[in-house]
Amino acid sequence: MPSARTVNAKGAKTVLVNTTGHEKSQFTVVLTCPADGTKLKTMVMFKLKTLLKENFPPGVLVHCLPKGWMDEAGLKLWVEKVWQS
Repeated sequence: MPSARTVNAKGAKTVLVNTTGHEKSQFTVVLTCPADGTKLKTMVMFKLKTLLKENFPPGVLVHCLPKGWMDEAGLKLWVEKVWQS
């Protein structure tokens, strides 16, 4: 995580700021539980074309959707991967 502060000489014309490159990453997290109170698996949908090469916690389903939010395709994935499992 980049720092919120920089250290430069007083009066410098330019200041370099480190970034992660993911400032505009968008994703949707789906948390669900039925009426009996049991927690179902967490589902994370990223607005990407290919899946990230990251290690995610066990029990978390990660998918990529073009729009990045819960639409018909996202609901179909949720039913197949979470509700029916």
